[in-house]
Amino acid sequence: ILHQQTSSCCLIDSESHRKLQLGSVAMHIMQTAIWLLVLGLRTQGARLGERSSEVQKNLNAVEELHRYRAFNETGIRLLLQGEDLPLLEPFSLSEVPGKGKKDQDVQLPVKWRSKLQITKWLGAGTFGKVFKCKVLCETHRDLYVSVKYIEEKSKLVRTEIGVLDAMKGYSDFCISAIGSPSHIEDPHGFWIMMPYMNHGDLHDFLKQCHTHRACLNAGSREGRRDFTKVDPAFTDAYILVLFHDIVVGTEALHTKTGRIHTDLKPANVMVNCQQDHGGTKCFAAVIDLGLACTMKVNGCHVGGTPVYMPPEVWNQDVRALYLASRDVWALGVILYQLVYNKNPPFFSNPQFMVHRYDPSTDPTIRGTKKVDTLIMQMLAHDYRKRPSMASIRKELERLVAETAAPNGGGKEKLKFQMGDAVEYFSPSYNQWLPAKVIAVKGDLYDLNIRPDVAADALRAALPQPHGLSLVEVSEQREERRAYTQKYERGDLVQWWSTRYKMWMDAKVMVARSDGTYMLDVTRVATEDVMRKPQEGDRYTPPGPPLAQEQDLAPAPPAQHKFAVGDDVEVKTMHNGWIPDMVMKLNPDGTYDLITQRGVPLERLRPLSKPVQLDEPVAEPEAEPIVDHKFKVGDKVQYMSITKREWLPAIVLKLKGFHQYDLDIKVDAEEYKMRYPPHDNHEHAQEDAVQAEEKEEHAQEDAVQAQERELDVPVEVQMLRSNAVQRGAALKLPSCL
Repeated sequence: ILHQQTSSCCLIDSESHRKLQLGSVAMHIMQTAIWLLVLGLRTQGARLGERSSEVQKNLNAVEELHRYRAFNETGIRLLLQGEDLPLLEPFSLSEVPGKGKKDQDVQLPVKWRSKLQITKWLGAGTFGKVFKCKVLCETHRDLYVSVKYIEEKSKLVRTEIGVLDAMKGYSDFCISAIGSPSHIEDPHGFWIMMPYMNHGDLHDFLKQCHTHRACLNAGSREGRRDFTKVDPAFTDAYILVLFHDIVVGTEALHTKTGRIHTDLKPANVMVNCQQDHGGTKCFAAVIDLGLACTMKVNGCHVGGTPVYMPPEVWNQDVRALYLASRDVWALGVILYQLVYNKNPPFFSNPQFMVHRYDPSTDPTIRGTKKVDTLIMQMLAHDYRKRPSMASIRKELERLVAETAAPNGGGKEKLKFQMGDAVEYFSPSYNQWLPAKVIAVKGDLYDLNIRPDVAADALRAALPQPHGLSLVEVSEQREERRAYTQKYERGDLVQWWSTRYKMWMDAKVMVARSDGTYMLDVTRVATEDVMRKPQEGDRYTPPGPPLAQEQDLAPAPPAQHKFAVGDDVEVKTMHNGWIPDMVMKLNPDGTYDLITQRGVPLERLRPLSKPVQLDEPVAEPEAEPIVDHKFKVGDKVQYMSITKREWLPAIVLKLKGFHQYDLDIKVDAEEYKMRYPPHDNHEHAQEDAVQAEEKEEHAQEDAVQAQERELDVPVEVQMLRSNAVQRGAALKLPSCL
C-alpha cells in the first residue's frame, strides 16, 4: 500500500511538473510575439518618420530660401547617375567680420599695396575668397573696391578672367574687371580687382523679406512679396527695375562676348545702393562669369546650379545647350522668387520634377497680373517658345511704366470698348493671342475667342502680332495629330550624306514630333533623305525619277544652294563666321538654322575644312573691292579675341566686304581694326563720333532733368539711366 501511494504521489508530481513546463513555454512564446509586434511598430514608425522628414525637407525647399551650389559638367553627370551630392552652399558675400588670424594676415600683391588696403572679409567659396578694400590713393572720399583671390589656375579661372577683361567698361549691369592691372597672378592663383557692391547679393536682398514677415504676405490670397515693408522705396516697379538691370547685364554679356552665363541665380547678382535726397537708389549687376560658355555648336557644357537649370540641360540636348533661352529660364526662376513668397515647386527635386513642370498649372502663379504672364513665358518647357532677351527687356520697360504710373501704381484696370483690337494671354497656349472685344460687362469683357475675360488678362493690340491665332494653332495641332512617322526608334535605315555623296547605314536614335530624326551619324535628318536598307546603288541621290522617265521639259533652277542637314557657317555681327546646320528650306529662298531663322544665302557659306599641307592651295579669285578705310601697307592695330587686346599689324591685301589680309590674320574684319592711337590725324573721324556721343549724352541728361521737373515716377527715371546717373555708383579714380 505504501509503495502504491508513493508511486501515485510521484505520478502526480510528474504530471504537475509537465504542465508547469508547458505553461512556461506558452508564456515565452507569447512574450516573443508581443516583443516582435512592438519591434514592428517601432520600425514602421521609424519609416513613417523618415517619410515625414523627407516630405518636410521637400516642403522646406519650396518654402524657405537657401543658397545653392553650382556644379561643373562632372558634378552634374554624377547627379544624373544618382550620386547624393550636397546641393546647399553655406557661404554668403554679405559683410561679416574677418574669421581667424589667417584671414586677417592676408597680404595683397605688392603692386596693389600702395593703392589698396583690406578692411573686411566679405565671403568665401569653393576656390577662393573675396575682400573689401579701401582705395588709399583717393583722399577726397571713401571709396572701396572688391578683390577676389582664386586659389586655382585652371582653364575655367582663366576663362573667367578673360571674360571680366572683355566686359571692362561695357555695361554697369554686368560685373567686369577694373584697374590697371586688373588682375595679378601669384604662385597659387589669381587676384582680381572688381567694383564693390555695398548691398550684398540678391539672395541677401530676398532674405530681408524673410526677416520682415509682413513682406511675405503669408496670409494674402495670392502670396506676393511686398518689399515696401522692408523699405518704402522698394515698390513693385522698383523691383522690376532691378530685374531689368539683371536682364540688361545678361544681354550685354551675350552681345559683347558671345557667351551665355549658364549659372544665373540670386547669389550671382550683386546689389549696390546709395541714399540721397531722392531716396534709396539701387542697381543690380550680374557676377561670377566662370561658367560662361560660347554660343556656338558644342561650345557649352551641362554645368550650373541644379534648381536653376532648364529641362534641356537635364536632358543634355546639344541643340539647346548654347542658346540664350538657357539663361532666359534661369532669369524666369529669379523673377519668380522676386514676385512670389515661394520657390517654384521643382525646387524639392529638380532632376525629376522640372520635366513635368507646367507654369500654366502652377497654383502660385495666379495670372491676375501681367508679370505673371511674363514668368509663364520665360518658364516655358519648350526652349523654342521662350521669349528673347530683347523682348523681355521691352516688356519689363512697359510693365515698369504701367506699374509706376501716378494713378495708383498701375493698379487701375485697362478700359476697352466694343470693337477694340486686343491681345489675350492664353494659359493653354502660353502666349498672347489676337482677339476682339464684342461685349463689355463692367470689369469683364466678352471676346470673339473667349467670354468673361478680366481686364488684367488683356492688353492693347500691338502692330506686330505676338502669337498665332487660335485657328492657326488649332490647324498646327491637327497636322501634328494627323502626321504619322515613317520610322521609329531603333530602326535601321540609310541616310544620304551630302558631304560624301552616298547612302550611309544608320540607326534611328530619336524620332521627334516635328517629323525629324536623330540618327547615330547625324543630329537632324528628314524623311526625304532617308530610306530603308536595300540593295542597290549607294551613289544615286534621293529625289524624283531619272530624266528619261519624266517629261523632257527643262527642270526649273534650284532655289537653294544648301540642303537640310548640311553643315554651314553663318556670318554674325559680333563673332564672325560660326558653324551651324540647316534645319529647314523656306519658300522665299532663306534658311532656318539651329540658332536662327530666315537666314539669307548671302550670310551662309559651306563649313570650311582644314587645309592639307601636301595639297596645293589654289589662289582665290579676286573679289570686288569696296570702299576701304585702310590701305595696303598701313600700320594698324587688330583686336584679338583670343588675347583680348590690340595687336600691331600691317595690311597686306584688300578684300571684299570690308575684309583685309594682315600679316597676323587672314580675312580680318574692318570693325576689329584701327590706326594706332598716336596717329592723331587718322582719328579725326573717331573724335567726331565721340563728340556726337557726348552731345547725345548731354541731351539725355537734359531730358532726364526735365522729366524730374515734370514729376516722372522715380522708377521710370531709373529705367532710363545707368548706375552712375542713379547716384548708386561712383566713378573709378584715375589712380587705379
